[in-house]
Amino acid sequence: MEEVNRALVALRDAVALQWQRRAEKPFNESYVMIEELSFPTTASNEVSSKRLQYAEGSYTFEHTSSSFSGLAIFRVTARVPTSIEPVFFYMSMETRSLDTSRTRQMNLCQILQLAQEHKTPFVNVVMGSNTNASQRSRKNSGIIAPFLAAASNAAKCLPTISLISGTGARGSNALLCGALRRVVLVDVPDCAYSVESLSSIAEGGACKSLDAAHLSGAGDVYWRVKAEQEGFERILGYLELVITSTTAGMRQEALENIDPIEREIKYVPGMNHDPRWLCAGRPTLHGLEPGILDVGTFTEFRAGFAKAAVVGRGRLGGIPVGVVLSENRTTTKHLDEEGKPIDFPPNSVSEAGQVWFPDSARKTYEALRDFAQEGLKAILIVANWRGFSGGMRDMYKEILKEGSRIVDALVACEAHDVSVLTYIPPFGELRGGSWVVIDKQIAPNNIVVFADPTSKMNIIEPAGFCKVKFRDNREVTQTIKRLDEQIIEWQRQIDESESADEKLSLQSLIVKRVDELMPDYKRVALKFAELQDTPYRAVKKGVIQDVLPFTETRMRIYWSFQRRMAVYALRRRYVTLSPSTALSEAERCIMAWAKDDGVDIDDDMKVAQWAQQYGQESHKVAAFSHRFAVVRRTHIQSRVLELASNSSTARSTVAALAALQSSCGVPRRLSVAVQGNTTKPRSVSVDAFSVSTGPSTNGSPTPFSPGPEILTRRRRCVSSTGARKSR
Repeated sequence: MEEVNRALVALRDAVALQWQRRAEKPFNESYVMIEELSFPTTASNEVSSKRLQYAEGSYTFEHTSSSFSGLAIFRVTARVPTSIEPVFFYMSMETRSLDTSRTRQMNLCQILQLAQEHKTPFVNVVMGSNTNASQRSRKNSGIIAPFLAAASNAAKCLPTISLISGTGARGSNALLCGALRRVVLVDVPDCAYSVESLSSIAEGGACKSLDAAHLSGAGDVYWRVKAEQEGFERILGYLELVITSTTAGMRQEALENIDPIEREIKYVPGMNHDPRWLCAGRPTLHGLEPGILDVGTFTEFRAGFAKAAVVGRGRLGGIPVGVVLSENRTTTKHLDEEGKPIDFPPNSVSEAGQVWFPDSARKTYEALRDFAQEGLKAILIVANWRGFSGGMRDMYKEILKEGSRIVDALVACEAHDVSVLTYIPPFGELRGGSWVVIDKQIAPNNIVVFADPTSKMNIIEPAGFCKVKFRDNREVTQTIKRLDEQIIEWQRQIDESESADEKLSLQSLIVKRVDELMPDYKRVALKFAELQDTPYRAVKKGVIQDVLPFTETRMRIYWSFQRRMAVYALRRRYVTLSPSTALSEAERCIMAWAKDDGVDIDDDMKVAQWAQQYGQESHKVAAFSHRFAVVRRTHIQSRVLELASNSSTARSTVAALAALQSSCGVPRRLSVAVQGNTTKPRSVSVDAFSVSTGPSTNGSPTPFSPGPEILTRRRRCVSSTGARKSR
């Protein structure tokens, strides 16, 4: 740097000596005219190297490319300061160039006359006339904005996916692919920015670029592939799942060689295992030990992002299923800084297993949201979390907000009629805040929880429970004194003894005995706390539905999905015919129908077969047609009753009609002529317009009891009728 400064000082001194005699103003106000600048052509993507030289009292740039047609008229003027300061350069023009046609085409404006003596106009702003040239206008950069808005709106209502290949997506194109959410990226360097742009940030040498690994680690990429063909295969496989779930709904019968639902699950998980093996199976030297899902159908996405949570899609007996798994092993998260040199060692952070971090919670929420929007009717959550990470760094990263979004996604699943099944695997745990966000009470009509016999669930772990409950060891001491026979004998001797010294000695023996037995009884207390975390107790308390061994999960989960998807279809039709009915009430009514037909409602397979047989073609079945007709008629009657009860005029009219019919001794039905070409009368029941005074136990309208005013009107009707008869 010292040599450069000395060279600059010498250069400025030489310029000062050349122009000191010619300057009419003080030296700090003199200007130097520099030779014409040439720029590279627009067709060339290479930036030619230029070097500043001093020759004949002026600065010039050496260049090798041809001049740019629109900028050939410009010159550069340098202001030479008196002290050791940088030289300031200005864009300038000769006076004779202002009247040329080329200047008029450039639409030059705001030309500043900063050097009146030399008549040198200085250009402040350049306005281009050609709006189609993106180099001269920012307008073209906004062309992508409507596409971004359309992509964002489309991603909210239908599945969207994009494939990035070649040199990758840059700038606004990368934003467009990000708005489509699901990105398939071919492994190529420079996916978002160039190496040159990032190398300028570093002090020297080339720096790391945003390649596929960086984007995958940030959660922007669904799948990384090696070639375009593999990318299209991933897209077709994804569309196959989506189309099956939205059209066929439950099972794709066109597929051949579907993994039989009756097959045995050969993989037996242990304490530490890959969670993907639970669904896809474990590969061994002797072949594949299959898991819950169909063999070869599980596909993970966003694998490099938030490794504490594993999300994917697959099939269970042909049913498209969205899967959320928990990583129970310690993972490593790489933290790359901006502009880091290539040879710089990467930073990494270890993340514990069975814990939700901010990024893994966001990954879980976005996966559940995508499953619901894609039309998947079945979601399997293999829950093995001990809670959320509550460190200071995670609080700054909004762990509470990301965790609450999981609840929002599960609530949205109820609106989309998505069946969510939570299964706690062998040796799995579900505790703390993780239990809260996936509890079935969030959406009781759509969430079902099963657990393996070896799993554990509670809010606090047994060790923490013992520290809180037995923090003063008082209850443990009482238990020791109550159960230990030696202490019981010493206590009896203390009660019978009359000597104070003997009592003190026995008391010291008891204290010593309690201290000896305290560690053993603390383990007993820990075991007592663990016994409260068993799934059998959760079933008794109504927290989970049933205890399900892992080897039986495939058949049970399959029929559970089949039952609830079929019942949800009937439930949705029920609510459509009767909008005022809640989902839970509609489901109870449908289960009552099944019970009336002699179906065991506790058997998922029988209920599923019953609902599929009568639900898919209910318009052809007389029983179901009659039942749904009654539902619709009851809703219309209740709506009419509601409108009548809110109007005093309607209430009086209905009561008068009822009184008139009863006084005339005719049946409580009136014949009303139908308007139109037909002459056939239509009967309207007055009972249907009876005003309801309160809810009925069986759902039918409650007859209206007339008041004194209505009874008076009824007497008038009777008297007028009698007078009419006497005449």
